[in-house]
Amino acid sequence: MTVVPLHTKNTTLLCDLSTETEKDAKRPTQPELRERKFLALIQKCRKPVVLFLDEAHDIHPSTLVKIKRLIKLVRQNGCTLSVVLLGHAKLKDDLRRPSLEEIGARTNIFSL
Repeated sequence: MTVVPLHTKNTTLLCDLSTETEKDAKRPTQPELRERKFLALIQKCRKPVVLFLDEAHDIHPSTLVKIKRLIKLVRQNGCTLSVVLLGHAKLKDDLRRPSLEEIGARTNIFSL
């Protein structure tokens, strides 16, 4: 199992949303500054943003809580961030557990 910290995902999102001139700019290393930069980029795009996370069954529950917080923060700023979690059936079971009940209640599960 490879655990990728949330700040790495946020940095990846920053790179993907940045324009060519912004790609060369220095990336913020502090979480608060990275978060503000991310929000500014989403507002600048004026389009909904979707984050696809494959192998989501391996994501630590605390990371899911942080992703939920990020979605909430983006929504409070009048923008849209959706997250698509792709994973094994274990993910569905994990989202139904009491510890992740708040996140599981906000999900739509599709089985393929």
